[in-house]
Amino acid sequence: MAINKGNATLKLVLIVCALLSTQQFYLLLFSDAVFFDVRADLPKTVDTAVAGGSNQSQGAVDSIVSSSDHGVEDLKAFDLVASRKNIEGPLFHLLHTSGDHNFMINNMRVVESVFYHHPDANVKIHVPEDKPINKTRFEPLLELGYHVGVESYELVSLINEYMATEDSSSIMDKNATRRWIQRIPEFSNLKYWHMDVSNLSRLLFIYMQGGVYIDTDIILVKPLYNLTKNFIVWQWVRRRYANNAVLRFDQGNEFIGNAISAFFVRSNTSTAQWGINGPTLVSETLNKHYAECAFGKAYHPAASNISEPQSCPVSVLPKETFFPILYRLQAQKEMLDEKLFPKLKRDILKKSYGVHHFKYWNNGHFPNGTLIHWLMKSFCIVCEEIPVQAGNATLTT
Repeated sequence: MAINKGNATLKLVLIVCALLSTQQFYLLLFSDAVFFDVRADLPKTVDTAVAGGSNQSQGAVDSIVSSSDHGVEDLKAFDLVASRKNIEGPLFHLLHTSGDHNFMINNMRVVESVFYHHPDANVKIHVPEDKPINKTRFEPLLELGYHVGVESYELVSLINEYMATEDSSSIMDKNATRRWIQRIPEFSNLKYWHMDVSNLSRLLFIYMQGGVYIDTDIILVKPLYNLTKNFIVWQWVRRRYANNAVLRFDQGNEFIGNAISAFFVRSNTSTAQWGINGPTLVSETLNKHYAECAFGKAYHPAASNISEPQSCPVSVLPKETFFPILYRLQAQKEMLDEKLFPKLKRDILKKSYGVHHFKYWNNGHFPNGTLIHWLMKSFCIVCEEIPVQAGNATLTT
């Protein structure tokens, strides 16, 4: 669409003023990079409550930009997107350790939900060298200008890279780490080996690179700008049990370093239990070293002689921020129950930033009028058709 440059400049000034008046123009600090967010390149179908804005501010933008259906395109024409191209966006890490045949449409929706809320994000999808995925599936996103890449890695090389970092030497047990590496042929035959690889790899990537890690079955429903740095999320607060499906930490974070060290020490004695090196590991690290941080109390490091409270290297967000639906049995009911959907949606839009939908239970179908269908359809970029089960037939929507 052709736009007169003089009018475009005037419109841009008016838009910024309108957004400032409703406190929707942000100077944000995220992943140690400062960037502006004016919701410029969110899709036209964006729900302003989900996007973290307000109906008032969106109305102000709509009334200024255009009386047509092309308000977002007009915003793009102002080169607001281009003005952010040279500013590094937030870094997101995803892991996929089960091969290309298991990378489904619901996994792709997770990637798209990141870009829906963080258009300038840098998304790295880490895959083991022996479990590659087809990179061409991401070409539609690349053609639209989004930054997504598939990076293969070899676990031992990744561990050695971590061991070589200067910060790791003060917190890790290198002997335990070497023993664990030597026992990989033994461990790789155990039932939950693939989970150990995933649990360890995410900690290593976050420690060495910083950023946000999310599981490939978590759909973001809001941008993460307003969340604190260096957090994990409660799964059951009464049990003091956290989850490692969402991690957001600075590079070289002390909490993550201690969790890695604990992984190698405990894994030499016990690995054949579900979750022991995942949620249980980060929970025990939290409760052992940072219990004060978990509940907002003054933090005094056990090994420090400093009497003054120190800043916490970790905080814990409420369960509702990413786990509004509990594990599989509850998920199966709530994700597929049409009667529960309206209330669940309201609660999620009010309290949550993402939804862990537990990808294993729905057999790849997303029935109309359900929470899972809404999650799959509402926060996508390419929006490939999704299968919907209707009786004995499978339709697409």
